Amino acid sequence: MEPQNRHDAKAILKKDLASLHSDIQSATSVSTVKRALAEPLALFFDAPEAVDFLTNGVGTSLTTVLAASKYFSNIPIEAVDLYRDIFFRTCIAQHFEFLLRNVAVSWLPCFSEQEIKTLFESYFIPEALDSSEGTHHVPPPSLDLLGTLRFLSDAAAWTEHTHVVKVAVDLLQKLLTACRVEEFYVAEMTLQTGGMEAARIERWQQYVAIITFLPDKLANIFGVRPPEFFRTASFIRLIAAQIGSAVSSIASREPVDVPAIYLTELIEKLVRLGYAEHLMESWMPSVKESVCQPDVALLWNAIFQKLGRSESEHMLLQLLERLRKLLSIGVDLTTHREASKYMLTWIGSQTMERNPHIRDLLSRKFLYDSVLHVDILRILVRCMAEFPRSSALSVASNIRRLVETWTDKSFLRYASYEQHAHVTYLILLSLSYLTPEDASGADLLGIFLTGMTAYLDNSDPHIRKRGMVTAECLSKILNSSALDFGLEADEEVTFLRSLADPTTRDGPMGGMSTSSAEVFDVDLELPEKISDADHDEDDPDEVVLPSHNQEGDESSPDSDDDLPAYDLREPDVRDADAKILKPPMYIRECLDGLRAEDDPEQLNICLARASELIERAPQDDLDHIAYDLGSRLIHLHNNFDLTDFDKNRMRALVSLLVRMPHKISRYLIDQVYERQISIQQRLDILTCLALGATTLSGLQSIGAGEKSAQAPSQDMQVSASRGRPRPKPVSRSNMFGPVATSFLFPLLTKVHEMIERPNASGGPFGTLLLTKIIITAGVFVYCAQNTVDNRRLTRDYFNCLWALRYLPLNDTTGLLNAILVGFNVILEALPQSILLDEFGGPTNELGQLREWVSDVLVTDSRRENLQLAASILSSSRNLFDSQRELFWGDAL
Repeated sequence: MEPQNRHDAKAILKKDLASLHSDIQSATSVSTVKRALAEPLALFFDAPEAVDFLTNGVGTSLTTVLAASKYFSNIPIEAVDLYRDIFFRTCIAQHFEFLLRNVAVSWLPCFSEQEIKTLFESYFIPEALDSSEGTHHVPPPSLDLLGTLRFLSDAAAWTEHTHVVKVAVDLLQKLLTACRVEEFYVAEMTLQTGGMEAARIERWQQYVAIITFLPDKLANIFGVRPPEFFRTASFIRLIAAQIGSAVSSIASREPVDVPAIYLTELIEKLVRLGYAEHLMESWMPSVKESVCQPDVALLWNAIFQKLGRSESEHMLLQLLERLRKLLSIGVDLTTHREASKYMLTWIGSQTMERNPHIRDLLSRKFLYDSVLHVDILRILVRCMAEFPRSSALSVASNIRRLVETWTDKSFLRYASYEQHAHVTYLILLSLSYLTPEDASGADLLGIFLTGMTAYLDNSDPHIRKRGMVTAECLSKILNSSALDFGLEADEEVTFLRSLADPTTRDGPMGGMSTSSAEVFDVDLELPEKISDADHDEDDPDEVVLPSHNQEGDESSPDSDDDLPAYDLREPDVRDADAKILKPPMYIRECLDGLRAEDDPEQLNICLARASELIERAPQDDLDHIAYDLGSRLIHLHNNFDLTDFDKNRMRALVSLLVRMPHKISRYLIDQVYERQISIQQRLDILTCLALGATTLSGLQSIGAGEKSAQAPSQDMQVSASRGRPRPKPVSRSNMFGPVATSFLFPLLTKVHEMIERPNASGGPFGTLLLTKIIITAGVFVYCAQNTVDNRRLTRDYFNCLWALRYLPLNDTTGLLNAILVGFNVILEALPQSILLDEFGGPTNELGQLREWVSDVLVTDSRRENLQLAASILSSSRNLFDSQRELFWGDAL
């Protein structure tokens, strides 16, 4: 009988609510409206003030409330819980909409401030959560806070009535102030989901999506002047502060595993949207004290343990930078020892070793592939000194590899000044923590002896100084006869020696930068790369006598003009009339040839062979030169108008990306957001990423032009229409699937910053660059079809496009076109069942997408955009038709 009773109760409740709504609409007295509003609050929300208002203070029992009720008096007292459950599950959204569209417009101005709070706002912010008194309570178990948040977020976009929008936004602000991250987490944990943890996690993901995109949504509604509360910086700092407070509060009540999963989901989303700096800025003052509590530190450790690679990198870099700034101020932190202890406690030494992403960052990327401030290096090495010798993060474990890199001729030859200074500082700082036994065990003396010749013979005085000072410091550690090269104790030498001295290694806070030009105040033009003694360069110590033969003078008796010049070229390249060059046989020879910018023939032949050599090069060789080769290909310019230059350069870049997708994709995507390279180079990189993804996936070419100067929508067109015939599929594995997340997530990390300031990342071409990024990300999603991560990739891409649609789209760079292409890709990339499950559930994002696309059809006149918009409407209509057929079956 229970199902029949529930069905009857639902019909009765809907009838009672319809009667209540009708009376409010036809009411002529404000007292009638107030009494009608008090009844659901008193019966279903357990609002004490509404109960007092309804019963005139006679009593608070259910019997008294039902007796005083006009609309719900026929509900049996034993069935109140059943009716309450039905109200929150099926009637709440309709009742909320009635309150906003009718009560808020017609009657709210007639209420006093206290009556508005008691009889209207209590529907959206229950009294148990009201934080106006500075206290927070556990939300009622029956209350669906996520449903309220979702409704108000949607209602804020009802632009047909500005007063309704204003009321909805005010309620949204009060809800987020009263119900912090902690309250939402507790509400989800107490909500009955039938024991399905997946359903609970899905609801939390909806909460994360709504919260993280609220600033963009409100910016679209209010333009350049959204409410102060919802401005990006202030709102994200508020959420960050609430996360910190939630960690401190939740850690003392339950095991860390479950809350770590949920809080990490929110933190990762904020970091991917580019808010890592806001998070750290908000956390730093409070976390220092809270992590002194073991349970709080344990929860933070668990959160860092679950972070992905990109999120870990951004969080660590922001943490190190904030620590450096605090050290430079000298208020909260005064020594590098304090800073490293703070970092070890917050992240956790075990987390640093167990999380493979953090371990790789600390033992590889931050040591060899980055250029960091010297104060950050001091913190890093201090942290490494706290690990036992057997740890992969200890100084003893890393010093040998650092020295091997430092003495490697390839590193000495091709590293920039900043990179060389970075590794030199790390070695000197590590020596200050090293014992003679550690140095002997790592055989540092043998490595130094074999590599020091290149430093002593180097033509650059700064490189020679670094080599000599490092050798002197190592000899002191080994307790052997101390070396002394008789160097003058200038500022540079004094600084280098201080790094290896345990008494002075911490130095003045913020006293030195990693840049050589900044450190030594050298008034000279630094070359791009460090050269070694083998290069054909003039010896700076060579004495050059001035010539006595000035231009126009007669030849002196000792003139050698009559003597024939000796041909110094190799035999295989000598020719009487022209050069005959051998194609390079090895990838390193090819790289050397690509550096010969003043020799067009050699450059052309090496560039033509680059792709083939990359494809068959040994993996070890590529590992050593991958970054140098990628950097060289990116920065090559066709100064001699060589044939097929752009085609060969792009082929080589794509081949390198296909051979090493993880490593090269990270490097290329970092270059996309690097302001020191031109907009054309960034567009070329994006074209390379798209072509690489297509090649790895094995799908047919998605058509990228040889030059990426065109509009991106013309560069890489993704055929997303469901009606077009597809070629017959060829059975082969999709090699792009395992690396798809390494391509898409880093690319979308800083899109949010470009949304806010499109010209800041690309100058006047910022919107063009953003357009190309959106098209490239669409190619990634398209190429990741039928892979494990495709649903997650599509969700993140959808969220990005959903935020972009708020931008002014009356541009000429094709941004609207790119967004429409992206939505077409999403409808093509996932199976219908997953699309409906992911985007057609309670959030009804597909329905909202159809509304927005319908507006595009009305407001836009460009033919290509209209075709794409019509394709979206057609595909989504087919989805809904399929869903209806599946549900009704033969009944249709």
